[in-house]
Amino acid sequence: MFKKLTKTEMEIMTVLWEQSEPKTFAWILEYFNTSCSKGWKHQTLSTYMTKLVSSKLLSAKSVGKTTEYTTLVSKEEYDSLEAQGMLNNFYNGSLKNFLAALNQGKKMAPSEVDDLKKWLEEQ
Repeated sequence: MFKKLTKTEMEIMTVLWEQSEPKTFAWILEYFNTSCSKGWKHQTLSTYMTKLVSSKLLSAKSVGKTTEYTTLVSKEEYDSLEAQGMLNNFYNGSLKNFLAALNQGKKMAPSEVDDLKKWLEEQ
């Protein structure tokens, strides 16, 4: 299981998940400083990237004088692991307990019950 990402780490991962090719450190720094007005120094981004690599969410490959970063885990895989962690931590791993808390004891519409049954049968 991966550690929960900070808001900034999630921003970085989201941008990299949207890319079809590995991105260089320079590209990432320029993207965040230009498109997101972050004003990050080299060391600031380096700290975040080192954490993401050590968390095994990114790989870093030296190419000449630069480093290219590639995601090792898809957004869907990360989201699934996060959801499973929440289910385990707050609802003892019980989907039923989670749905009960989400619904707050209200009666579900018959169409929602049917949709949920259909989804469960497909799993």
